[in-house]
Amino acid sequence: HAYGEILIWPWSHENDRTANDEGFKALANKYKYFNGYAYAGPQEESFLYEASGTTADWAYGVLGAAGMSFELGTSFYQQCDYFEDSILEKNKNALTYAAKISRAPYSLPKGPDIIDATLTIAKDYSLTISVSASDSSNTANTHSMAEQDVTEIRAFIDDHPYDLLEDGQSPTGIVLMEKASDGDSATVTATKTIDILNLPEGKHVVYLVAKDSLNYSGPVTAYAFEKSAEVASDNSSKCEDSIASNPACSVGGICDCETLVNLPGSTGCGGVYASPMGMGEIIIDDLCPLYCGDCPESNNINNDGNDDTVYSELGETCEGFDEVNGKPFPSCRPEMKCKPTTESSIPGADKTCVMDDGETQQESSEEVGNSNTDGGEDNDNSSDQDGENTSNNNCEDKIASHPACAFGNICDCETLVNLPGSSGCGSILENPSGNLIINEWCPSYCNACPTKK
Repeated sequence: HAYGEILIWPWSHENDRTANDEGFKALANKYKYFNGYAYAGPQEESFLYEASGTTADWAYGVLGAAGMSFELGTSFYQQCDYFEDSILEKNKNALTYAAKISRAPYSLPKGPDIIDATLTIAKDYSLTISVSASDSSNTANTHSMAEQDVTEIRAFIDDHPYDLLEDGQSPTGIVLMEKASDGDSATVTATKTIDILNLPEGKHVVYLVAKDSLNYSGPVTAYAFEKSAEVASDNSSKCEDSIASNPACSVGGICDCETLVNLPGSTGCGGVYASPMGMGEIIIDDLCPLYCGDCPESNNINNDGNDDTVYSELGETCEGFDEVNGKPFPSCRPEMKCKPTTESSIPGADKTCVMDDGETQQESSEEVGNSNTDGGEDNDNSSDQDGENTSNNNCEDKIASHPACAFGNICDCETLVNLPGSSGCGSILENPSGNLIINEWCPSYCNACPTKK
């Protein structure tokens, strides 16, 4: 109908609310998010005048349907280009939403919407679903029904949640996220990996539904994917970190793997990130396989040549367990041996790679420094706090590059050593984002550099 850019819902024959007025307002709140039209329902500020015999009144009064009038545009005789460029653009998403909630128009608008989702099929025929849902994002204002926590997200593969199965029961779906209300989860993200080995090849549909703390489910949103025999060969050469395309980036601002791995609540590579802000549980290796060295036939970018195996290099820690990153240290290259060392202060890092003749990285570096035959490359060493020189050409304080600096403002060694909970040089600072080994990040400050032999 035209015109006025307003939304009108029953009753119109009198300025009085219906028994479903709360549902009508929740629905109008969604429509307004898409088209920006003003509320002109009963007892609203923009209510025009009483008008009997309207289609919306009849649809609601006789059929119980959620009749609502869109007063389109700004004049009775709108120009075609204005209709195509403005009216159509403003209203097609609102009308699409109307179709999505038509099954239960008074309750579905009260529930959360699926905002975004990504589907990724891995080499082993597992499907990773990353989804964000919100009770408040697709709303025009702070309507009371748009302020609840999202407490559950479910996925249904090929079975629409409204359909009945052969046994006459509704499908239960797969729980992607389930949590208690905490008052701070109106928008959440969740990631889960599902085995689809037994699904037939071809196109499939994932239906996603979220529920809020008042037990209102939102509308169903569908995403398609295709299972192909070529997935295995395709994915083996396309091992890439996908955190930047995950809702954790678009919604939570976590857009790179280093940030994800070092966040409070993260257990590092091989583990999960459990957000305290209702973003659900993220399996880190699923989103950061390249960063975490978890690619099939790994494409590790830090190794040269055609051998894709991840090795520890000469003088680097080997075997044992990396307590900082929560994963084993790699083995040495075939031409080297992994031998015990007493020079490391890092727990679990008690072996280093040496050549078969026992030459260590430090000895080799010293010889290069003394002979000055390696292309003129400098071997300047960091000084400790008393000005003594060391022989390790990488012995520098690195705390400024640690996430503790970016996220905790701990950017110098003196601050780190004197923090509450720190026992100083030679100890470990325990914090929610993982233990920080002080000598590893402040070797020069703590006089923990290996000395010349």
